[in-house]
Amino acid sequence: MAQEWNVTKAAAVQAEPVTLDREATIEKACSLIDEAAAVGARLIVFPELFVPTYVNASIWGKGLAEFGSPRARAAWTRLWQNSVEIPSAATERLGQAARRTETTVVMGLNEREANTRTLYNTVAIFGPDGAFLGRH
Repeated sequence: MAQEWNVTKAAAVQAEPVTLDREATIEKACSLIDEAAAVGARLIVFPELFVPTYVNASIWGKGLAEFGSPRARAAWTRLWQNSVEIPSAATERLGQAARRTETTVVMGLNEREANTRTLYNTVAIFGPDGAFLGRH
């Protein structure tokens, strides 16, 4: 007798966020979750720091090289303001999208720690029932 294997269709999302706009990026992510689920994906994985943007040295390095400069402080303030707290309305919306589509969603995001100035590069995981399963 041949062994049967469970097959799960996965989607690796290759998309750009709406840079430094948490709400618009969450909206876009929910739409992409719907799109991937519609073609049968049960596991939907987003890029590192999808919400609100990926900060890399080649794009941000020169502009933020003088960390205390007014320009750099303004950029980091905007990044902070558009980062995600866990739990929050943003994570609730991602959980609702996972529940609506009965998919597992893995979301890369900038997580801000409440009452501090700390940002983390976080991977948040939502189950097919919409529950927040954890973060790394």
